[in-house]
Amino acid sequence: MEGFRRFLWNPDTKELMGRTPKNWVFISLYYAAFYVVMCALFALSLFVLLYTTDPYTPTYQDRLKTP
Repeated sequence: MEGFRRFLWNPDTKELMGRTPKNWVFISLYYAAFYVVMCALFALSLFVLLYTTDPYTPTYQDRLKTP
């Protein structure tokens, strides 16, 4: 149990779960930027999809068009 508590917070090296606070900030910034880019790509793909489709034309037609 003492080893696990020392893993969570090591007062000698001032580490939280084996990482310094500076490392936690860098990791948090990296993941924040990563998720912002992922959300932007998703929003861009939705925009392109909705911009290129016509809402008044059905995409599926089960009957042949009349000549």
